[in-house]
Amino acid sequence: MLKSIIIALYVVILLILSLPYLLAVKLCKFLGFKNIHYRLINLFITFFCRSAFCLAGVKVEVEGLENLPEGNMLYVGNHQSIVDIPVMLGYVPGIKGFIAKKETKKLPIINWWMEEINCVFLDRHNIRQGIKDMAKAKELLEEGKTLVIYPEGTRSKGDQMGEFKKGSLKIGVQGGVPIVPVAISGSYKIFEENRKIKKGQVKLKIGQPIFIEDLSEEEKKDISQIAYQRVKELLEN
Repeated sequence: MLKSIIIALYVVILLILSLPYLLAVKLCKFLGFKNIHYRLINLFITFFCRSAFCLAGVKVEVEGLENLPEGNMLYVGNHQSIVDIPVMLGYVPGIKGFIAKKETKKLPIINWWMEEINCVFLDRHNIRQGIKDMAKAKELLEEGKTLVIYPEGTRSKGDQMGEFKKGSLKIGVQGGVPIVPVAISGSYKIFEENRKIKKGQVKLKIGQPIFIEDLSEEEKKDISQIAYQRVKELLEN
């Protein structure tokens, strides 16, 4: 329990101290300094996530970085724990936004950083608004942004992966970007088992990308199941 309190305090203090830095990030964006804007975000996000894991005694092992295609992409993965998000942010290169539930928009300071990395806040309880939110995600992909989606729809809080929601990857097909399968294992042991942060190891595997142009029309319709099988194979191997 003490470790969880210390890490929570560290995160809160670091977020508060990041406010002047965040202002500089937003100013660079406003002035059109895209390269500086990108570097500043990447520097802070990487430091924030890795330092928190270091303090918690969590080791992250990454395999398959050589599989990453050039340009932007849509990462598709299983979702064991809330820990999956800082793992992706801190240990997979590049800025990436998440398809996140709308409720996260209420998190102070964190929500401002989420906006900077192009997160989409999905309304899961309003179908009409949810469609608009996913349309926004598609537009971000078309603009060259990279996104992460967890098609299970919720955390599994264990080592069993749930089915991917049908149609969840339509934005990848419509956006024409590579779909990159990602499998995370062990993250639920860090926090979800008893809601206390524990030291341990998380393994992240990046698979071969699925290129939309290589798929038949039938495969495009079945892309959620294809991605599910790819992630499942990564978890089992």
